[in-house]
Amino acid sequence: MPPALKTPSIPQTDFLPVILHPTPVKQEAPLPLVPEKKAVAHIRIPLHEAPSSARDQMIEIDWPVESIWLSTQPMDMRAGMDTAMAQVLRAFGYIKPHCAYLFCNKRGHRMKVLVHDGLGIWLCARRLEQGKFHWAKVHQGFALAKNRTAASGNNALNQAHPFCYSPNVLFPLHHDLRHTAVMNTLPDLSQLTHEQLLEFTRQLAMQHQSLAQSKQQLEQSNQQLDARVQHLEVTNQQLDSKVQHLSILNQKYEHELALFKQHKFGSKNEHLTVKQIHLWDEAVEEDIAAVDLELERLNADKTNAAAQKAPVNKPKRRLLPDHLHTLRIEHEPASTQCSCGCTLRRIGEDVSEKLNFRPAQFYKEQHVRGKWVCDQCDTLTQQAMPAYVIDKGIASPELLSHVLVSKYADHLPLYRQRQIFLRAGVDLSRSTLSDWIGRCGVELEPLANALKQVVLQQQVIHADETPVTVMQMGENEKKPKKGYVWAYASTQYNPVQAVIYDFQDSRSGQHAEDFLKGWQGHLVCDDYSGYKARFRSGQVIEVGCMAHARRKFHELHVTKKSQVAEQALVLIQ
Repeated sequence: MPPALKTPSIPQTDFLPVILHPTPVKQEAPLPLVPEKKAVAHIRIPLHEAPSSARDQMIEIDWPVESIWLSTQPMDMRAGMDTAMAQVLRAFGYIKPHCAYLFCNKRGHRMKVLVHDGLGIWLCARRLEQGKFHWAKVHQGFALAKNRTAASGNNALNQAHPFCYSPNVLFPLHHDLRHTAVMNTLPDLSQLTHEQLLEFTRQLAMQHQSLAQSKQQLEQSNQQLDARVQHLEVTNQQLDSKVQHLSILNQKYEHELALFKQHKFGSKNEHLTVKQIHLWDEAVEEDIAAVDLELERLNADKTNAAAQKAPVNKPKRRLLPDHLHTLRIEHEPASTQCSCGCTLRRIGEDVSEKLNFRPAQFYKEQHVRGKWVCDQCDTLTQQAMPAYVIDKGIASPELLSHVLVSKYADHLPLYRQRQIFLRAGVDLSRSTLSDWIGRCGVELEPLANALKQVVLQQQVIHADETPVTVMQMGENEKKPKKGYVWAYASTQYNPVQAVIYDFQDSRSGQHAEDFLKGWQGHLVCDDYSGYKARFRSGQVIEVGCMAHARRKFHELHVTKKSQVAEQALVLIQ
């Protein structure tokens, strides 16, 4: 709330009706919440031109201030506190405590005072019933207002300038402001007495001290603001870096999420369709022109084409392969005698084919070797048994091949094969089937070694490893373990097409080191570190695998529909 309004008498002095005169605060009657040794400015604003005896024609407002600032431009009195504060903030950047800011309208009959008393900001206004406010002239950084004397006696006021400034107080002018500036008046020193000169000197010293303190405070504030700006710049850079990091991390998570969705719900095929490949054809413009011509031709024949019924594309049944065994079953009438008494004559036939399946069947082979003896010399002769994979075993080569193909080509575990055999009435234990596979591996080892030599004779070899689950048959280890199948193959452009698989129980690079020991050439593989030992020796040259590189472009194409990734897929086929 603003202070209470009073109407004191006008003292008989040389001061004009408006007196801006700072005086020290008395200790016996301090203002509320005002620090000691603060200056209190008494601003007396005349309501209208009147003699000094009219005590109710003056208003006095007391508050603790350090400086008073007067706007050099008129302000619309319809504006409120927000507009006044905006003008002050535009000029100074902040509203300094213990300061007053005076505003006047264009006609000069209304005034407003914005006050910051240290506790808050408040605004007061007054309308001048008689007389007008006149702006002082600015000269060399000061607002000059000469002391006006009475026109018709010592108690009369000048009618031309009824509202001016005290000649005893200095207010420096701020040149860079449009709406706010500090006004000042210079006294005529030749007209002052000795006591007035001393008072004027004391006021100048007080103002100089105040300005020095204000300068020091502004310098400190400037240093604090510079430090604050530097801190904010560093913080802004850190936040920018964090935002960039989070943005990249968000893109990474979005890409991974899209990959998971594609892996779970999408197609596993990495091939592009013909339509997609044509998107990057160099002759795409020519194709578009040809399509346009075709469309024009079709539009021209649209009337004739509408009259004709479009053929229905019915699905055609594929022909059965010729290599299949054919069983001919003839269906003839029970009687060739017609009801009229004549004999029917065969004129043709209709043939329809059915695809049949004969389930696998077990059968026993009995190898009978006759014993022959000579009656004269008792020589015994008997034909030897042919060679088999497992001597004295019950499994024929055909059955062993069937078990191997079912397990390794069709990925059919032994326990499922056993269940299939049980449905056919043959009980073969898993241990028996496992022994058969182990014995076949021993018999096929020379063939595997020969295949390995063929692969190692090539100058370019492709290598890769893939995990495989291994079942543990022991009683203490029933949890499946992970093994690895290392594949080594010749290139697709090599006339010798060979692939060899090396099963190992881990992904250690030592397995590749042992397999490729002594070999020299170009190894096409991914960036797995297990192959780096061979590259460091200098005997093997590393070649990046384009299939692995293409896979990343395919993932980007599937998740982001990137045209650059699609172009890379077209180039890497």
